Amino acid sequence: TTANITPKAITVSATGVNKEYDATTTATVNLSTDKISGDTVTAAYTGATFSDKNAANGKTVSVTGISISGADASNYTLQNTTTSTTANITAKSLTVSGVSADNKVYDGNTDATVNVSGATLNGVISGDTVNLSTAGATGAFSDRNAGLGKTVSISGLTISGGDAGNYSLTSSGATATADITPRPITVTAATDTTKVYDGTTSSTGAPTITTGSLASGDTVTWTQTFDNKNAGTGKTLTPAGTVNDGNGGNNYSVTYASDSNGAISARALTVTATGVNKVYDATDVATVTLGTDKIAGDTVTAAYT
Repeated sequence: TTANITPKAITVSATGVNKEYDATTTATVNLSTDKISGDTVTAAYTGATFSDKNAANGKTVSVTGISISGADASNYTLQNTTTSTTANITAKSLTVSGVSADNKVYDGNTDATVNVSGATLNGVISGDTVNLSTAGATGAFSDRNAGLGKTVSISGLTISGGDAGNYSLTSSGATATADITPRPITVTAATDTTKVYDGTTSSTGAPTITTGSLASGDTVTWTQTFDNKNAGTGKTLTPAGTVNDGNGGNNYSVTYASDSNGAISARALTVTATGVNKVYDATDVATVTLGTDKIAGDTVTAAYT
């Protein structure tokens, strides 16, 4: 006998593809069909457009001129030549150039002074109206520590205008580079005239910062030493120490100033005697062993007549 195989109805569906704002309604979609698995049927379209050009989520996309082709296309009857879907138009990212930042001396914070008089907005599509406002611009170094060519992030820049809603500034807004130079301070030794000889060069005097100052939050550990351990006057005291700034002291340029008015007074020394027994010899001559309370390690010999 005979029978007919009639074409199967086929429907083409579209899935919208998101795009970045480009001032046009042009859209792109991916097509799919309910064809039988294994058949070669390809769907195509001639046009896809957004409802308008503006950035927004879930925008309607109209697809026209749908057709099918392929080795098995003759086994199908196309049910639709148009369809619709949705997709997003995301805001176009803009950058800002022409900004700079001033160098500064380390002050313990990341604040930066920025110059935005020459700021220029980059990436606006020709014909769109987008204005840059720099009134609220502020700058911040990447960290507070001294260094050359440090990145300064500039924030507080805003955009306005009829097409501003279709654009966004990058998260960094704009960047520049500048230096943070070490903070200069002078540390001067304190006069120490109260020390009694103890065999060391240590001094209990406390050096002080005589020029400059520490940034808020930083601390120091200062020490000073005599030029030698010996008793005398007009001795030189030399300061040393470290700045606790979270950067190994590298945020400071330290100049150390010595003091030449130090004195170490002689230590009182006591000599003690220990008698040595003897056998009677008809004289009063005695022998003793002498000892002292000298500093350990010093060479001091006691004698008697």
